[in-house]
Amino acid sequence: MTIYSDPAEEVSTRYFREINRVAGPLSISVGIGVLTMDGRPIIAWITYVLIMFWCMSEGGEYRRILKSRPNYPTPWNRILSQCLLLNAGMLLLALIAVELV
Repeated sequence: MTIYSDPAEEVSTRYFREINRVAGPLSISVGIGVLTMDGRPIIAWITYVLIMFWCMSEGGEYRRILKSRPNYPTPWNRILSQCLLLNAGMLLLALIAVELV
């Protein structure tokens, strides 16, 4: 258990850990499964959009922090560094969607 000096840091760490833990393996497994199907691009796009909507819907507390603290770091650096499974799965889905895989 980590002790945080700032409650905002705890909320953001919990949010990014949750989306990586759930959406990461889901996006990878669906991406691999889509490779065996017909109509791959449309299935990949639908899955990509649904996962993005789910990730955004889970971030209510984190969005409140971003609104209340204008100088709080943007989420992009955290998504790139802390959500490696999610990044890999979403990249796979995007490559399938634009028919590069």
